[in-house]
Amino acid sequence: MRISWATRGLSLCVLNNWGQPLVTLANLVELEKFELEKASKLPSLTSICSNVTFDLYARAAMEAEGSRRRFFPKFRKLTQTTLTAEPYVASGIKFKRNAVNAVFVGDSVVNEIFKSYERLLGSESASFVALRDTGLNASGVFAYKNRLEIAYSQKPYKLAFVGGLGLHHMLRDKHSLGGASGVAGPHKQVVARYLAMFHQVAVDLGVDVVFVGVPTLDAATILMSTAKHDFLDFNDLALPVLWDAVEVRAFQEEERKKTISSNDKEAIEGKRGSLLHLRLAELTNTCLGVRCDGMHFNSYGRECEPSSGLWDHFLGDFLLQHFG
Repeated sequence: MRISWATRGLSLCVLNNWGQPLVTLANLVELEKFELEKASKLPSLTSICSNVTFDLYARAAMEAEGSRRRFFPKFRKLTQTTLTAEPYVASGIKFKRNAVNAVFVGDSVVNEIFKSYERLLGSESASFVALRDTGLNASGVFAYKNRLEIAYSQKPYKLAFVGGLGLHHMLRDKHSLGGASGVAGPHKQVVARYLAMFHQVAVDLGVDVVFVGVPTLDAATILMSTAKHDFLDFNDLALPVLWDAVEVRAFQEEERKKTISSNDKEAIEGKRGSLLHLRLAELTNTCLGVRCDGMHFNSYGRECEPSSGLWDHFLGDFLLQHFG
C-alpha cells in the first residue's frame, strides 16, 4: 500500500500493492451509528438461554444414551426451553437502516453472522465472500488480505467481519499439535500473524475490522448418532476452549482498538481504522446445546429445529456496544 496525492487540488488516494486505487479522502469519514428502530427491543441472550447449563446438557446427553434424536426432547424438558422445539429464525429485532456497507469474509459460521446482519439492517447493506481452509502460512494471510482489498475496490465498505480461522484449522492436516508450546502454541502464532494483517488493512483502508473468534463446540452433540461423518478428521473437540483463551489474551495485550499510528495521523487527519474482537464463545457458551449439529445455529435435524435467530441478539448487542 502507498499514499499518493493528486497534482491538482487536495485529492488523496490510497493505492494497493499493484497501484490500484483503494480509498479516497471522501471515504475517510466517521462510521454512521447503529440504532434500534423505536419499536424494536433487544432481549439479552442470558434471558433467552437462562436455564441452559452445562450440567443439564450433560445430563440430557447421558439419558439420551448416545442418540441425538432422543437428546433434544430430554434437553428441552430439563431446561424448559422452547429452542429447538420450533424454528427460531426470526427474532423480530430491527435496526434503523443506515448507509454502512459491510463485508463478511470467512466460513459457514461467518455466513451465519452475515445473514443475521441482513435481517437486522437489510440485504442491500452487506455482502459475503466465502473463504476457508486457507492454511496457516503466509499464503493464507495473503488470501484474506487479497479478498478484503478486492471487495473494497468493488464496493467500498466501512465495516469488515473476518473469520474462519478456528474450526477448519482443527483438521488434523492443518494443525500440528504437541511440542513444548502445547496445543495452544501454534494457534497463538496464527492469531498474531493474522491480527497484524487485519490491523494493517484497517489502517490502510480506514475501516473497522472485526475479528470473528473461534466458537466453542457442543462436542457431545457432534458425537451422538448419527455422528458427524468426518469427526475423525478433527483434532480434539475441546481445542476451541483453549484457542478462545489465546484470542482473548491477544486482544488484551495489544489494545488493538487504537490502531492508528502517529505517522498515519500526520498523513491523514481523522482517518479511522480499528480492529475489534467478536468473541463467539460468549454466544456458544451461553446458549449451550441448541445447535442441532453441535456447530451451527442454522442446522436442523430430527427432533431439532434451527436457532439462528440467536445471532440477532448477539450481533445486535455487539453493534450497539461498539458502534451505537
